[in-house]
Amino acid sequence: MDGLAPSPRRSDRPMVSQDAGRGNDGRRRGPDGPGALEPTDDGNLSLGRRIGVLVVLAALGGAIVLAAGGVGGNRPVTPLASASPTASPRIVRTPRPLPSPPTVAPEILVPDQTLITTRTIDLRLVVPDPGTPMAGMEVRVYRNSNELRSARVDDVGRVKVKDIPLRRGSNKLTATIANPGGEGPRSVAVTITVDDQAPVIKVRSPRSGTTLNESKVTLEGRTEDGLTVNARNVTTDSRASAVASASGDFQVQLGLAPGRNTITLSGRDVAGNKGTTTTFVVRGDGKTSVMLKLSREVVRLKNLPRTVDATVTVLDAAGRPLQGAAVMFTISPSGQLTSTFPTTSGKDGTATWSGIRLSRAGATAGDGLVSVRVVAPDGSAARDSVHLDFK
Repeated sequence: MDGLAPSPRRSDRPMVSQDAGRGNDGRRRGPDGPGALEPTDDGNLSLGRRIGVLVVLAALGGAIVLAAGGVGGNRPVTPLASASPTASPRIVRTPRPLPSPPTVAPEILVPDQTLITTRTIDLRLVVPDPGTPMAGMEVRVYRNSNELRSARVDDVGRVKVKDIPLRRGSNKLTATIANPGGEGPRSVAVTITVDDQAPVIKVRSPRSGTTLNESKVTLEGRTEDGLTVNARNVTTDSRASAVASASGDFQVQLGLAPGRNTITLSGRDVAGNKGTTTTFVVRGDGKTSVMLKLSREVVRLKNLPRTVDATVTVLDAAGRPLQGAAVMFTISPSGQLTSTFPTTSGKDGTATWSGIRLSRAGATAGDGLVSVRVVAPDGSAARDSVHLDFK
């Protein structure tokens, strides 16, 4: 064309050395500078460029995996397919809902005896329709807020709860129906009273061992109010009974045989507990009686000198302590001289000679004797004596 210089022909381009377009790494420089790569003469990528493409693809794959696992890498990576051919998917079970609690209360059947002597009891309960399935159903027995016993319930109707523990005294019991979902309302209370203590019977008069110069004895004592006291003279088999007053006092009279009379008194309370006591009375011969006792009745010569006490009890013809009786004690140790001591019986009918000295001089092995003579205010007299053995 006019005004334009013709483009140079291929053969007119300057010749460049074959090595002039290669860098120090042996790669050919492209027309854009030393960083660009050109295809080879056959139109394919060079080996270096192929390696670069693989590195880029690997980096992109890692980025996709991280994105699937969540930001920050806190979530585990889930494989797209399980490597194990036998693996099964995880099954999550939904918990079964609990049943509704019972809506009604059972009924405790009142036993024939609500006053008992044992610490356990069996109760029968009536279970109505609880208004909920029977699975896992049970009845529970309470004293106040303390659960005492429970029993399984399979159907409506009667159920027996055995060996319910009780305490002495009053036990106010209630019951409920319960299932895994909760507990129903309380039943009407039933009170069971435990009395396992035997009644105590005390004889106040006469004292056990008393001597009476009479054909009968009147026993006075105290026990539970309303208790029937049954008295029996075991010696004669005579019997009598009396009912204790509201204050617990009682009197009962029995005949006596000469000598010692053993008497038993017994009674059974409302709960069925039985109480018993025993006493004895001596029927005398109608005379003043005396009984002498020593603080020791054996004396060893090697332990002399020693002391001994002598005490006498004086009773009148009716067996009552005799006050004001004249008392004369006499002691005759083995191998020694006789000594005496006068005194008078006191209000309780006793008199004592205390601190009688037993010396070593002249004492020999053998029987000594301590005696007492008592003269009552009415002039009647009585004697008693006890041996004092010297060894």
